Amino acid sequence: MRVVYIASKVLVLGPEVSTPEAVEATVRRQHDNPGQVSSAANMIGALQQAGVVSQSETWQRWSRPSQAFGRPGGRFWRVFQLEDDGALPDLASYVRENGEPDVIWMDGRSLQPELAYVFELCPSSFKMIYPGDWKPWRTEGLDRYDLCLADDDAQAARMRRHHPNLRCEVWDKFIDYERSHYPLGCEKQYDLCYVAFPSPRKNHELLFRAIAKLADRRLRCVCVGGRSGDNSAALRELAGDLGIDVEFTGAASKVEVNACVNKSRIGVIASKRDSAPRAMLEYMATGVPVLVNAELRAGLRYVGPQAGLICPPDAFDRGIAEMLDNLAAYAPRAHFLEHYSRERVVDRLVAVLQRAGLPVGRPA
Repeated sequence: MRVVYIASKVLVLGPEVSTPEAVEATVRRQHDNPGQVSSAANMIGALQQAGVVSQSETWQRWSRPSQAFGRPGGRFWRVFQLEDDGALPDLASYVRENGEPDVIWMDGRSLQPELAYVFELCPSSFKMIYPGDWKPWRTEGLDRYDLCLADDDAQAARMRRHHPNLRCEVWDKFIDYERSHYPLGCEKQYDLCYVAFPSPRKNHELLFRAIAKLADRRLRCVCVGGRSGDNSAALRELAGDLGIDVEFTGAASKVEVNACVNKSRIGVIASKRDSAPRAMLEYMATGVPVLVNAELRAGLRYVGPQAGLICPPDAFDRGIAEMLDNLAAYAPRAHFLEHYSRERVVDRLVAVLQRAGLPVGRPA
């Protein structure tokens, strides 16, 4: 089975990235940045390693001449030149020469005209989407898809009410703990870790004010993630005003994320209007329990009693104290391996695809 993942954002490289070597290094660096790699791309890689998918590619648009980059494990990232009029002539030629993929997998809530054009080029491909939004029923162009993936049962039920003709199923996000998120056995330097892009939606303020209420404990927190234009400056100011000890890493590679989580006693998910954050699984895979805002709109199902604590926002400070005082009671990696290991999530997604009518399965 040949699967194509469509990267919905246009790839933008600055004029300073000019040599072929610099272009490839920049593309690969974006591929290795957790903030740039989608849940769908992670899962497609797992399906390919399991032998369910025979060939996978990522298709993306940019303003430069079309180019292909080989990916480890036989995956390819193909970038096609987007013309000023929105045309993708090289992509059209590529589909004519190589045929339509068996499956097209899209992420995101918007369907720009040039992405809709891909569907027109591939009328026979099975088309699926993971909106990655806590209100997936708002996604544009859902009538074009054969399958929509949701984060929990409540989302899926509402999707079916809004779009009764579209199959909607719940899936599990995949974290490659074997290569990127695993225990290191290092000394703990932080009490709390929050892996999240610094933006109001991620609700860092809830965490910071909870830490401030526990001033007598002198807690240390590390916030992982960020890039140009984020909200980190305002968060630094808030941390200073509250008199709390917070370190900001900025953008971090998978290796750096794993190291920061390993150096922390507990992980945190403070957001509310959010799809299921992958950081929940990253914490668990690393062996760190997670404190989650009980008002998170999707993803609470991932956190069992072994893995962490679900806590209302008005008791977040008490949740932090309770977890730090009872760390020995948690076994987050054991919970992760039992419920969300590679084998389990692949098998569950294969079952989802089979129910949707795709002739897929693990090799005998």
